[in-house]
Amino acid sequence: DILPYPTDGKLQPPCHCAHVLQDGKWIEVDGSNPNLVAPAFTKIVPNPALDQMAIDAKVSGTITLVYLVSEVGRVDELWLARPLGLNLDESAAKTARENIFKPAALDGKPVGAVVTKTIPVN
Repeated sequence: DILPYPTDGKLQPPCHCAHVLQDGKWIEVDGSNPNLVAPAFTKIVPNPALDQMAIDAKVSGTITLVYLVSEVGRVDELWLARPLGLNLDESAAKTARENIFKPAALDGKPVGAVVTKTIPVN
């Protein structure tokens, strides 16, 4: 999913739209625009130690990360939206920064976008 863009803390009215980073500026795009293509993972770096850390800590659940994916598919920013704790979040974030995306596109041109990924931890 493409999420609304990061804000300056002001409440944003709900919309059925997406926000993408184009030419250094956040722009609002109709979420149903057929010319908007969401970013896709092209390389997901596994983190096998994450499950072992959870087993050792006797913890399970999910970690939700929010990515700012650049127009070249690089992870420019990474935020923790739903932590699990016990250093599991840090391990997940460190590995997640190595993921590579096919960037979002608007009218056939690559744009930056914000996306989420929930990681199950067992």
